[in-house]
Amino acid sequence: MLALKNDYFPPAPSVTGTRFVPDFQKVHKELQSKKHVTLNLLWQEYKEQHPDGYQYSWFCHNYRDWTGHLDVVMRHEHRAFIFFGGVPEVVVPDNLKSGVTKACLYEPDINPTYNDLARHYETVVIPARVRKPRDKAKAEAGVLLVERWILAKLRNHRFFSLAELDRQIGKLLQGLHEKHFQKLTGSRHSWFEEIDKPALKQLPSAPYELAYWKKATVHLDYHVEVKGYYY
Repeated sequence: MLALKNDYFPPAPSVTGTRFVPDFQKVHKELQSKKHVTLNLLWQEYKEQHPDGYQYSWFCHNYRDWTGHLDVVMRHEHRAFIFFGGVPEVVVPDNLKSGVTKACLYEPDINPTYNDLARHYETVVIPARVRKPRDKAKAEAGVLLVERWILAKLRNHRFFSLAELDRQIGKLLQGLHEKHFQKLTGSRHSWFEEIDKPALKQLPSAPYELAYWKKATVHLDYHVEVKGYYY
């Protein structure tokens, strides 16, 4: 008989004594999928349905305790400046929400963490205009090229470690860089060494350390709360 894990079939909400215990899996799903939904709002809805239910502090504490048992995830580190061996004068990203808080033609509002990274590497972030793909046409063409020459070639391969996958990607990437142009002289690698690399600024002595920014309210006990911890 196949034993099914509780991760796939979580237990139904339970009642402890006379107080109804909320379904924290549903709470988590609401927070992840619905914009502007907060723990306080979900707690208020919980109290409307169960007036004798738990208070807000218990609700928050037990939700954080529940999220601590979720499956772990792997963090990917992307360090393009280190790969290139230098820093460009200007970085032109998409208007992705994780990088651009508010899109604007003249003064876009850059995410504080992204802006902090730009200050560290002494570069300027100028996002592409909304619905203007020509602002980053070379990047879009490069993505399509990598998908065809690397991802498509690896579609039927099976890898048993990240190191093995990285080595294979590295080989295909090097081959793509050194592949000679059909209508021009040289290759992407030779053009980078001749044109782009001399224009790059030197990397700082220390790499950027990722930091998260949060607006916090000072409590009456002169502490601020960050992810369940008080400072």
